[in-house]
Formats: sequence, structure tokens, C-alpha cells
Amino acid sequence: MFHVKYTNRGFTNSGNEYVTIDYDDMQIFIQRAILILAKYAEMTTSTAGKSTATQKNKELFGTRKGGTHNNRLSILGGVVHNYFNKDHNFKNDISKSQLPYIENVINEYAIAFDEEEIKFIVDHF
Repeated sequence: MFHVKYTNRGFTNSGNEYVTIDYDDMQIFIQRAILILAKYAEMTTSTAGKSTATQKNKELFGTRKGGTHNNRLSILGGVVHNYFNKDHNFKNDISKSQLPYIENVINEYAIAFDEEEIKFIVDHF
């Protein structure tokens, strides 16, 4: 299991709690997220694959702003998009509430394709 270390960054003015992912872990995490996105995108050429990649599920993948439920592609796509488009000082920041949903998507994939699972852990040092 790959442990993705993070430190608590704090709350925003809107009440969202963020964490900062360890720099080295973020590089590995983003690379894995991109590879998983590519595999799911490739799967959309079949009806069953498209259904799997785009199936919305609030309990497993959470919701977006406005209350729309996420799917596998949207949860990972959001993380990758934010990583490449955020200000440098916030590049490794992720909403703490999203961590379980990100774990769900990556670990579901890892189990299905015999890859290493992940676990987000607080880095106390």
C-alpha cells in the first residue's frame, strides 16, 4: 500500500478544510491519477466501460459544487485539473473532505487491475 502523506493546511473563509500533500507523494499520486484517467477514458469505447467510468455515486465519489454527484472521471479529473491550474503555493492542496472519495476511486481501480492501493495519512513530522 502506498501511503500519501499530508499535513493539515487549515480552513478557508468559506469553511472548507484543506490539506497539503507531501511534494514527492504528490508527484507519484498525480502520475497515478493521470494513468487511471487514461485507462477509464479508454474504457469508454465500450458501453459497459462507459457506464463504469461515468456512473455517478454520491456515497463513493462525493458531490461537486452545486450538488451534482461525481463519477470516477470527474473526481480524478478535478484533482488533476486543479493541480495543473492552481497557483504554485496551493498546487499540492486538496480539500480534506475529498480524500475518502479519491481513495475509493483509486483503490477500486487498484483492486480491479492488480495495482497498489493508496491510503492518505497525516504526516506528523
